[in-house]
Amino acid sequence: MKHVHQAVRFICCATLLSFITSCGTQAGEKEPRPGGRKNDSSTGLPADYKNYVPAANGFYRGKDGAFYILTRADDIRGEHYDTRPYFRKVNEVDPATFHDIDAYGIYAEDSFHVFEHFHMAEGDHIFLLDSADRNSFTVMGYRNAKDKHHVYSDNEALDLDPSSLVIVDADSLPDGRVYIGCMKDKQRVYFEGEEQGNVDAPSFHLCSRRHDTVIFCDKYRDYRSCDQCQGLENMK
Repeated sequence: MKHVHQAVRFICCATLLSFITSCGTQAGEKEPRPGGRKNDSSTGLPADYKNYVPAANGFYRGKDGAFYILTRADDIRGEHYDTRPYFRKVNEVDPATFHDIDAYGIYAEDSFHVFEHFHMAEGDHIFLLDSADRNSFTVMGYRNAKDKHHVYSDNEALDLDPSSLVIVDADSLPDGRVYIGCMKDKQRVYFEGEEQGNVDAPSFHLCSRRHDTVIFCDKYRDYRSCDQCQGLENMK
């Protein structure tokens, strides 16, 4: 599964005031459309904000005892997202021990679990990676990680064997991120998070780069990746 997201950091208590100010209701603002979220006109916060108590590391505890983050959707022209702030529930998190484990702000952990944090048009998400082994979990690059059981692209466990994993192609981006484009094990090849069929994994390797085109080869044929390609294209 592909995700093209902009990584963001959590909203901490120290920056809550600026968040409230930026989300505040302005003079002359129209009433929420039917079915939209309601906000307190004096604070710009969700109308039910008094039901949430600040906890550690930017989380809030709800009346139900669960933990939440305060987020909002992007204001995207032509889209119909409700951009008022709201509380989104995070499952099985321990706020007191929650912290990032990579430089990108994508993967995080607490004392018990591993999570992925990313931003989508409707707001921030923090997903529990319930199949991840916290003690062996290692970040390999931007939006890629592995543990002793699985290899991950975002929050998806790929059908790759971490013990025989080979990074076939990776780029170091100007902002310091390491982007892994192609990985394989003894049986399968994944390109940009998608398994590639009809490829000989044992002999599959990077052959060359030609401007914006990357050429891969196995013992039977050559393949190319380019800006206009859909996955890997077989070069006849």
